[in-house]
Amino acid sequence: MDQFELAIPAFKRSIALNADGYIAPYELGSLYKAQKNYSEAERYLRQSIKNKADNANAYEELGVVQRHTGRVDEAIASFNRSLELDAKNSGAYMGLGDVYFYNTKDYPKAVDSYLKGLELDPDNHVAAYNVGFSYNDLRQYPSASTWLQKALTLKPNYVEAKAELGFAQMQMKRYPEATVTLRAAVAADPDFDTSHYYLGQVYVMTRNRTGASTEYSQLQRLHSEYAEKLMNMINKM
Repeated sequence: MDQFELAIPAFKRSIALNADGYIAPYELGSLYKAQKNYSEAERYLRQSIKNKADNANAYEELGVVQRHTGRVDEAIASFNRSLELDAKNSGAYMGLGDVYFYNTKDYPKAVDSYLKGLELDPDNHVAAYNVGFSYNDLRQYPSASTWLQKALTLKPNYVEAKAELGFAQMQMKRYPEATVTLRAAVAADPDFDTSHYYLGQVYVMTRNRTGASTEYSQLQRLHSEYAEKLMNMINKM
């Protein structure tokens, strides 16, 4: 019910009545994590683990807290400990993927972890998008296209996925498809500069100076760092 102001004292009262319990401190730690109060989140998650050493879910949540506070090695250790306790914990695989994707930019390891998580949780649209993005960065464009289309199947209005799919299609020289995809991305969110930048690149590659100039104007409107990059491409047409 999102009534956190009532939930927090209720959980704390439960802990006061049963200091050896593990469920209330786990739930309280998860709640504080959701509120981005990471110090309190870690405090209660560690209490939950102290009271139940094989608490795989608490290790997973602790890993998330550690990732968000930049403690990469500790986060990896916590997620791996969670998987030792529960090999089918999709959240721990996703957590590892997040560490490698967001924190260390190690995209091969991110893909490996996300794919294991997606086997258990195939409807995770963010993980599907991150796999597609990673494959784009690794220049594996057919694989990127497959996973970005999967993300869009799960979330049709996923603008970032539309933009990355258009980029993959552009890199495969499928310019008509890329144009349609990127125009749809621009229509869905006219203020997302990446879509304009990619569409401008497609226009440059297809020698459409008018289209490219229009996208440059949109990037200027958004005060985007991509504006100068696109203009440099236009000047070389």
